[in-house]
Amino acid sequence: MYEEFQDDYGNAIERYESEKEGYLDLLDYLQNRLESKKEDPFMDIQCDYESWRIDMETMSSVNGLIRRHNEMSDNFQRKVEEARRELEESYVAKELVRFTELSDQKKSQEEMINKLDRELSGIKEKIEQLELGIKDHLRPAEELNEEIGQYLGHDELRFEASEAEAGYSIVREGEPARSLSEGEKTALAFLYFLRTLTDKDLEIEEGIVVIDDPVSSLDSTSLYNAFGFMKDRVQEAGQLFVLTHNFLFFRQVKNWMSYLKQRKKKDIGFYMLLTENVIDGRCSSIVILDELLRDHETEYHYLFKLVYEAANSEPGKGKLRDYYHLPNVARRLMEAFLEFTFPNEKNLYSKIDQTNILAAKKARIKRFCDTHSHNARISQPEHDASILGETPAIMKDIMVMIAETNHDHYDRMKELVTPSS
Repeated sequence: MYEEFQDDYGNAIERYESEKEGYLDLLDYLQNRLESKKEDPFMDIQCDYESWRIDMETMSSVNGLIRRHNEMSDNFQRKVEEARRELEESYVAKELVRFTELSDQKKSQEEMINKLDRELSGIKEKIEQLELGIKDHLRPAEELNEEIGQYLGHDELRFEASEAEAGYSIVREGEPARSLSEGEKTALAFLYFLRTLTDKDLEIEEGIVVIDDPVSSLDSTSLYNAFGFMKDRVQEAGQLFVLTHNFLFFRQVKNWMSYLKQRKKKDIGFYMLLTENVIDGRCSSIVILDELLRDHETEYHYLFKLVYEAANSEPGKGKLRDYYHLPNVARRLMEAFLEFTFPNEKNLYSKIDQTNILAAKKARIKRFCDTHSHNARISQPEHDASILGETPAIMKDIMVMIAETNHDHYDRMKELVTPSS
């Protein structure tokens, strides 16, 4: 029996055992009287049955306790679950305040975690962008290093992509570059500028590119390199302005633009800036390029044209004032031509002597240049402005000298300075 039933069950059993003994005694008495009645059938049996009766409440009490015990056994699992639930509810009720506090803390921590996750995602995106930016800088840095090596003719200066920020460091033989020359500064700035024209955010076909004198402090080799790099990077520009003070660079750009104009690929214009002093100060104006710069590749071309035109002018039509500058022009032309023809001769006259024209013509050319050209000595007594009338004939002698000395050169120069028919 379960502990809670044991006392009641013991008392009920004790009462039941007591009443059972009396009941068994009654049965024995009745059995004996029935045996006697067999001999005397009409014998009256006297018995106080009430004193021998078992109290049914005692039996019900015993059976009730047994039934309750059985019910408890049958419902043990349910009782266990109910007890567990009551125990759980007891613990929950006891810890409800703490549980509520922890739940609020959990909710707050989850919100903080979500906020940090969002911040972390933003940081990761920035990291990816920075890494992508560094990668985008690494490849251009390598390309810039290759270009600066070609540009300057050495690889002492290099671009290094900065890991701390999107940009470059300039180093010389692994150390931060200091005391850059003006030419190096110009080269680095110009190449970096040209590299920015390839930026993916720039639609160069729709853009306007302005390049202002990119060859300052550069030698002739670097100048040609600068022009080559510029030409390669800006040829697709929607509109291009190139400004320069350097005639050699100007000539390169002009030839390139003239070629594009002939191919009718671009609308090309050549202009120059003129400055003048006015009342309010200095001002500038844009004008059409002077024909001297427009029509001639070099000073040599221009000098050849002047001498050629004088040599082929109609006799007797020219005025002396029109010839006054030609002795200087002729001398400068012959100095240039004979310098690359006879570089081993020391002076102009010895170089003239090496040509194949008649001695009389050589003497006349020398006298003309010596008398009428710039000279360190005081003019000779025979200097007479009227002798300038010989200018067309002497110009022809000079053309003959150039033609007989280098016929191919003469023909090509003649083709350049003669207007096409």
